[in-house]
Amino acid sequence: MSAPPPSGGRSAELARLLATLGWVTAAAALMLAALGAAPAWLAGEPRSVHAVEGVDDAERRLGAPLAVPGYFPSRLGWPPASVRIGGGRGGGAALRFTARAGGAVEVELIQATTPGEPIPEALLGAPVELSSSPADVAGHPARLSRVLLDGAIWQQLAWRVDRRAMVLRSRGGLDELLLLARGVRREGARP
Repeated sequence: MSAPPPSGGRSAELARLLATLGWVTAAAALMLAALGAAPAWLAGEPRSVHAVEGVDDAERRLGAPLAVPGYFPSRLGWPPASVRIGGGRGGGAALRFTARAGGAVEVELIQATTPGEPIPEALLGAPVELSSSPADVAGHPARLSRVLLDGAIWQQLAWRVDRRAMVLRSRGGLDELLLLARGVRREGARP
């Protein structure tokens, strides 16, 4: 029979075991972080923007109700083709709508959920303003612009609803954009 190892040997063995456990835990945490970031990276979205399941999921995560269009043209599909959030609790959301037949994004409603706060920059992208003019949305001052975003020209309207910043973009006509904007509201029946 062999003699038990001296107590110093047990301490060294325990230290090696704890060090191995620490490395394994750290490697697992890094792997999980990488897997969690992979969908946004593959979609080309900033790390601060996350796709969610829908409007209800976005409202739950942001802790605030979202504004939705009260008027909705029949050519667009409901529910939104995608819903993205950014800025954490109280941040903002971007609702993207495509034509019922599918295809590219036709309308995008981007909004802050906290009154008086700006829309998180990561949700807005980097539009290049081609022209702009003052406008009016249901008695509220607004800014109407033509912007270039990701190689496409959009009509863009920026204004506030209940002190919440809104940006509505459309590839459709100006009349449709204004009708959509006038109908945007936080609560009520959804299309």
